[in-house]
Amino acid sequence: MAVMSSSALDTWFKDAAAVQLDTFSKTITVTATVWRQGSAGTTSTSTTSSTSKNWSLGKITSVFNGDLASGLGSGKVAQSSDVAQSVANAVRSAVDKIESTIGNISWDARVCHSSCHSSCHSSRGRR
Repeated sequence: MAVMSSSALDTWFKDAAAVQLDTFSKTITVTATVWRQGSAGTTSTSTTSSTSKNWSLGKITSVFNGDLASGLGSGKVAQSSDVAQSVANAVRSAVDKIESTIGNISWDARVCHSSCHSSCHSSRGRR
């Protein structure tokens, strides 16, 4: 690699880190199965329902603003501690971005019994 200006090195560093952040994609699926006991002589029944949520971040270079250690730049001798600090900064920024992006998901899994359909869902509306 040729000599780079401080600005070019910072851009290169953020671009390289952002490419790795772009590989992050996480899908969480929540599934519930509800069993209902059958009445006299009938068998039990079950209903299963699922919901999924996906998080993908994309290539975001601004996440890594200020992560390049100040000891790295044009006309400076790179110290291993500056390289290590830059990597640690980028990892911290990526983790912070992931944690702030992924949130809780909620899901309503109400069980509807047979009498509900004649009383709650009638033309009179829900009770």
